Amino acid sequence: MPTQGTKSRVAGTIARRAGAFVIAFTAASACALAQSPDPNQLPTAPALGRYTDTLSKICGSNRVDVNPSKIPFIGCFALKAGTSLSGDVDGRAVTIRVPLQGEEIIEVDDNAVRRTSSSTTNVEGVKPGASGFSICTKDKPKDCPVLSALMRKPGSFVSFDISRAFKPRSYVTNQENWDYESKR
Repeated sequence: MPTQGTKSRVAGTIARRAGAFVIAFTAASACALAQSPDPNQLPTAPALGRYTDTLSKICGSNRVDVNPSKIPFIGCFALKAGTSLSGDVDGRAVTIRVPLQGEEIIEVDDNAVRRTSSSTTNVEGVKPGASGFSICTKDKPKDCPVLSALMRKPGSFVSFDISRAFKPRSYVTNQENWDYESKR
């Protein structure tokens, strides 16, 4: 029977391997991402074997909404270069700007978010992640919605995803999976 220490070591190993996968996926698909002509032509990364179409699994079967009128509750969307989108994420005012050239600018409660360390930002309740930010509230400091940049094509568009917790520390990335998990 495994001891508590053994369980902790196994959990730590799994977490490290999951993190390594995210880094490997990002590195292996960076060239393909930059080549994608539009947000609905999600690139694949054949070198990743069974994970080749991971981005389409993130967004689900729905098309990526380009320049939506509001920030979606969950799922993928894209903003064309030179546009912005404002809305509400769990009661916090969020604005996403995509300059004509360069990286997106995220503002939460009228403050441009920037990393101050690997685990903090300059905005209270906003935590950095691998490719985006967790946007937390005081009444819900854990299992916060996560806004991630999926693809960047400078001068053209940036694709994003909002993932949400359906139970503690378990997230889904699109409406199909949210609906499925809500019915279980």
